[in-house]
Amino acid sequence: MSSGKRDNPRSSKKSNSKRKSNSKGNSNFERKSGSGKKSNPKRNPKRTPSKATSSQRKQSDNSHFSNAKGRHKRNENKRNENKRNENRKKYRTPHRKEERQPEDLHEIAKKQSTESIVEYRTDRAKKYVQRQRLDRPAERRNTSNRDIFKPMFTSNKRQYFKKIIPQSWSSKGEGVFIQEIQREGQNPRKKRTLIWGGIPNEESTVSVLEGRNQNYAWFQSTENPSSLRQDPVCDLYTKCGGCALMHVVKEEQHNAKLEILRGHIERTDTRKYSDEEIEKEGKYSATIATKIPSNIHDVEESQLGYRHVAKLVAGRTEIGNFRLGMRNSQGYIVPVPQCHVVTPLIRKQTALVAHLCTEMNIFPYDSEIKKGLRHVVIRESQHKSQTNITLVVALGPIENRKGIPIASSIWAKLAEELMIRDGSITGVWIHLNDREGNRIFDFDQNGSIHAQRLTGKTSLVEKVNDLEYEIGVGDFFQVNIDTAALLQRRVVEISKKYATYPMVDLYCGVGFFTLALAQEHGFALGIEGVRTAIERANVNAKRNQVNARFKAEWAIDLGYTVKNEIGEHHPFLIVDPARRGLEDGVFEEIIEVQPVAVLYVSCGPRGLHRDMRMFLEAGWTIDFIESYDMFPQTPHIETLTLFIPPYTCPKSKWRLPTRRISVPKNEQ
Repeated sequence: MSSGKRDNPRSSKKSNSKRKSNSKGNSNFERKSGSGKKSNPKRNPKRTPSKATSSQRKQSDNSHFSNAKGRHKRNENKRNENKRNENRKKYRTPHRKEERQPEDLHEIAKKQSTESIVEYRTDRAKKYVQRQRLDRPAERRNTSNRDIFKPMFTSNKRQYFKKIIPQSWSSKGEGVFIQEIQREGQNPRKKRTLIWGGIPNEESTVSVLEGRNQNYAWFQSTENPSSLRQDPVCDLYTKCGGCALMHVVKEEQHNAKLEILRGHIERTDTRKYSDEEIEKEGKYSATIATKIPSNIHDVEESQLGYRHVAKLVAGRTEIGNFRLGMRNSQGYIVPVPQCHVVTPLIRKQTALVAHLCTEMNIFPYDSEIKKGLRHVVIRESQHKSQTNITLVVALGPIENRKGIPIASSIWAKLAEELMIRDGSITGVWIHLNDREGNRIFDFDQNGSIHAQRLTGKTSLVEKVNDLEYEIGVGDFFQVNIDTAALLQRRVVEISKKYATYPMVDLYCGVGFFTLALAQEHGFALGIEGVRTAIERANVNAKRNQVNARFKAEWAIDLGYTVKNEIGEHHPFLIVDPARRGLEDGVFEEIIEVQPVAVLYVSCGPRGLHRDMRMFLEAGWTIDFIESYDMFPQTPHIETLTLFIPPYTCPKSKWRLPTRRISVPKNEQ
């Protein structure tokens, strides 16, 4: 009889085992007894249906799913094992060495360059766009254009329009407005606003972006424009941000630079000084303030198109395309195909390099894999109207590029194409820089820059005041040739007063001042830490037939080097350090040498003021300070300062070295 309930097909293991045992037992009994046919329990109508409990049903369900999981895992392992076996067969090296055919390294490089083009043009560009979208929210993307005088980062900050009258100039060429903020129960606090495009004593409407410590503002309009204001020549004046003083006339640019120079001296941070140090600082500042010049020397023809060096950054646009330009203060790469401060030839070649990189699918530097084009440095010779281009490239870890010659890479193809397209390019070099950060060149322990020539000549020749200089990759040389010639003539004129003393040039580079002094006085000693620069300085001395000696020594070893070369004589010392000023310990070396005078060439007012304070503390006096407009349209200023020691030097008995260099000039 049927119980009226549907039989459960999922019976437990226990019931199944019992059922099997019963069926086996019945069949054996029937065989032994010899009674009839074999009985089938499934067809037995007297068999009662299984009555499984809820716990038994649950247990059977779990066992069913666990078995399914196990089968799936075994199948997956089997598939993976088959794949591994196929890969082993595919990439297995033959047992006999003679059967293995060696591939040409040039063919390997071509294959890798082709694969990299396809990979980076598609996949990397898409990933870059995705990262940009994830990193920057929607409100940032909507305000990324500085042409409309809006900041790029406006999230969580208040922005409004306001009428402001700037009071002074900042060190970066912005107008400064200082206001007092009073809060209940607190002392009044001063907060300054930096106004891009502002002019002191001119009321204007600006767009203000509030910050925690200071505000930022962008000029919008003015009802009563100042007579000092002019329209910027460059359309990217605001977006690029490199020429902060382009909106004012030349006379006001000079006044702004002198005010910046004066500000670095008068506005010294004395919060950590003791009372005695504050009193001394006041005296030093008053002494220096009386020596600040009232005018700036410049060359009228060098207001625009004066830069003979362009250092460009490679990157991507917001949609992933290749971009070559300048990096602004907010970190964005701005393309400058018509930059007005570089020469026309550099503008032309900047567009050519960007066009070829896009045409050849050359990818910019990617920080994830550490490969790609990082920088492009273009230097022009005003003397011969020729250029030298340096490609700063990252090729990834060394183990990934072993055995692949650079001469067969895509960079060599780019160099050849540049030489074909423009005949004024005399050479193309490649410099490998895999270090993190925005530093253009990678220096070794000796301060040298190693580069490999891809095509063309090894160096560039520049001419200043009838002296020819050979310049290599990474060598420091003035970018404004006309103003540099004016400065060089002034240094030689000042040195005539000390003609009986030996001439020593510290931080000489490739011999810019050293050769001029040697030509005037018969001998000069140049000291420089970069060995490659010293090698070219010796070549320049032979090229110009002057008696100059160069030593590859660091500035901290000045005393030892000078005593070995000129003995106990008091030298006339010229120092031309970097923007930050003298390194630690160099001033003590200068005092040990006991020079008859020190002529200090500086391009950084902050470092100059710090070194001025050390000279004044040691009892030295400032004879004069002169300023030169080496970088028009910008807030940077070049100064020339003469320091007189507190002691009196005896008349020099210095005799010129008998050895003179007489080598004919090499015509290139």
